[in-house]
Amino acid sequence: GSGNTLREYVTVHRASKQDASTRLGDENYLMTHVHLGHDCQLGNNVIIAPSSGLGGHVHVADRAFISGGVMVHQFVQIGTLAMIGGNAKITQDVLPYMITDGVPATVRGLNLVGLRRAGCSRSDIQVLKQAYQVIHRTALPQQAILEALREIDSPFALHLAEFIAGCSRSFHREK
Repeated sequence: GSGNTLREYVTVHRASKQDASTRLGDENYLMTHVHLGHDCQLGNNVIIAPSSGLGGHVHVADRAFISGGVMVHQFVQIGTLAMIGGNAKITQDVLPYMITDGVPATVRGLNLVGLRRAGCSRSDIQVLKQAYQVIHRTALPQQAILEALREIDSPFALHLAEFIAGCSRSFHREK
């Protein structure tokens, strides 16, 4: 990618196979002592704070924010506009638009600051609040959650449904 900033002591491992790649998109900012394992894929405008590490094959979507000291297990997906709190232990996929924090990591709420900075309207945020309720505050099985998200008339809810359907490791949830 172009316009990336890699500060002191950042390590980016090359891919594990000849026909694979470790790829950074555009305008990413990796602060000091960040480690990207082999075969990682970063989208655009990703920020990773100091002393965080991503295991191999981690995929990070656009505009995600990974706070300092975060450790991410291999093969994890981190969604668009997700925020991960400092020193979190990430062992499952991280839902788009949400804050995930803690050891063990749990979803703490919507990333409202990130959503507003990204230009999301009040109605977009209301839809995401509705989707959040469906995912975290109902006792529905996953297939019913996906159906309910798909019934919400919003590209945000549809994106969440597609992300959840594509999770191979499950995803961090609210406590």
